[in-house]
Amino acid sequence: MLKATMPIFFSKPALAAATLVATLCCTLASGPAAAQARLAGVFGDHMVLQRHMPIRVWGWAAPGEAVAVAFKGQQRRTVAGAGGRWQLDLPASPAGGPFELVVQASNRIVLRDVLVGELWLASGQSNMEWALRDVQDGAQEVAAAEHPLIRHTKLPKRALLRPADDLPPLVWQASSPATAGDFSAVATFFARRLSRSLGGVPVGIVNNAWGGSHLETWASPQAALADPDMAPYVRDLPEDAAALAAQRRARMAARVQAWQAGLAIEEAGPQAWAGTTVDDSRWPTLQSPGTWEEQGLGGVDGVVWLRRSVRLSAAQAAGAATLHLGMVDDCDTSFVNGQPVGGLCGWDTPRQWPVPAGLLREGDNLIAVRVVDTGGGGGLHGPAAVPRLATMAGDVPLAGPWKARVAALPASNHVGHNDAPTLLFNGMLHPLLNLRLRGVIW
Repeated sequence: MLKATMPIFFSKPALAAATLVATLCCTLASGPAAAQARLAGVFGDHMVLQRHMPIRVWGWAAPGEAVAVAFKGQQRRTVAGAGGRWQLDLPASPAGGPFELVVQASNRIVLRDVLVGELWLASGQSNMEWALRDVQDGAQEVAAAEHPLIRHTKLPKRALLRPADDLPPLVWQASSPATAGDFSAVATFFARRLSRSLGGVPVGIVNNAWGGSHLETWASPQAALADPDMAPYVRDLPEDAAALAAQRRARMAARVQAWQAGLAIEEAGPQAWAGTTVDDSRWPTLQSPGTWEEQGLGGVDGVVWLRRSVRLSAAQAAGAATLHLGMVDDCDTSFVNGQPVGGLCGWDTPRQWPVPAGLLREGDNLIAVRVVDTGGGGGLHGPAAVPRLATMAGDVPLAGPWKARVAALPASNHVGHNDAPTLLFNGMLHPLLNLRLRGVIW
């Protein structure tokens, strides 16, 4: 059975419907010419085509080249346009298979083991990306995954500034113990139940989920431009990744400078602000646990230092202790009285760092955490009861205000999937707009 995961939060419920409608209804723009005829990347051996609908097939060839497509004894012909793109519709078909789909141009393409049944797009965040092998009793579920009429393909992750016309060739796989461990768990259970309820009809899943993705990045340009909050970002999208990264850093810097007025975005080194002699009197505060995006630093990634002083009795300072921080999004390097006690990367991994005997002292003690956030939420998070210093003489709570300072912003020119609206639509939905689907699970 499935186990609970982090919920998905949509910033604008109405936009979800607009995005899906735009996704399913828009038409595909022309793509580049190709030396030899080829099919769009979504087509491949072992795929499922949607039943009871005209079967749309498309691809690219030399401009003006004649293309014929044959399937189940039916053939349709067309000619590649000036840009090399060709498209045609085959007659609707009932469920069944396996069949061959043959494309004949100057070259011949044969897709084998093609089924006709129900075809669904599975998208969203980590809930949908979550692999079958990772569910409760995952080993048994994978071992029982001999379902040859269930087919699955996973799109490569692509965040693009402009809509892409095509994908790299996808790999379709039939469900079996050898393949199903990597399938989307939610989509797999959905497909099993759907196939069973329809009397064994083949079910295909096109999985293009991306963990942690914001709804805005899945929005079509049309939907985004119609939204007053997103439209400025889409209109200002630059032509290349370096320009987008610079644009994003400038927005972050302005937000940080307003939040920590008079304090530069800088640090002297990875231990610069770990010690007890650092003057943090002018630093603003963040409530922890709690991500800083919710506290005036929305959309800010990079390095943030958190510092908190705790007063200990002689009994509490005696002996070893354990520093419990809860979870840190994404990476931490943690210090007690200027000495490193632990650190790792993993937004959903609880931090429990041993504090050796002799490091604590009676009176004031300084706990410092250097947090590196690579995207999405940043900071300490989890239940308020978890952050604490567990000493031999009892626990000292650490929830509440921490002194905080932004030390660095991302330096990379990499385009992150949440850096702007429309990026995942451009890279992972736009190439699928012509694909005939029964529906979407999100």
